[in-house]
Amino acid sequence: MFKRWKDQAALEWHWQQPYTKEALELFGEHLATPLSETDDVAYLTDVMERGE
Repeated sequence: MFKRWKDQAALEWHWQQPYTKEALELFGEHLATPLSETDDVAYLTDVMERGE
């Protein structure tokens, strides 16, 4: 899955939402190991502004 967030604060807010926590729980039921926001998420940074 690939998602783009406005900034780190927006992503942190997303991790704290009940729907995100519930989705991670549901995914975890079908995976060999549970998803971890610290171990299973790759953070990428744009090197160019959008539109360039």
